[in-house]
Amino acid sequence: MAKRKHRKLVSELNVVPYIDVMLVLLVIFMVTAPMITASVSVDLPQSKALPSPPKDQPPILVQVDSAGVVSLKLGDLTVGVVSDEELVTSVKTHLADPKNAGTAVYVGGDKAVAYEKVIKALGVLAEAGVANVGLMSQSEQ
Repeated sequence: MAKRKHRKLVSELNVVPYIDVMLVLLVIFMVTAPMITASVSVDLPQSKALPSPPKDQPPILVQVDSAGVVSLKLGDLTVGVVSDEELVTSVKTHLADPKNAGTAVYVGGDKAVAYEKVIKALGVLAEAGVANVGLMSQSEQ
């Protein structure tokens, strides 16, 4: 009888397929990474912008006192205490006039008033179609 040769068991892990997979993933990430961070080209529409108002045109002033009461001044005309609905209609009407288009709008709040009241006034102005609002403050002396 012929003697059988006992083969020694090989317990090595074949890593070649794993290296192939890693190289393929590396190539995929190298190709896709620049596409992810690249910006999108946007061609914006053109329009005839309204000219900025003359410097002598008085702004719209919305003031919130310490009790949370809102008062309005439309240029040289002092309207006085207004509700939210009156504020919306007054500002919309004033800005609808072509000579008042682009008038600056400023909001001032008493330092003792709750922040919520000033934010509410800003929200009402946004509802009236005012896009940009300046916040008033008093300079330190």
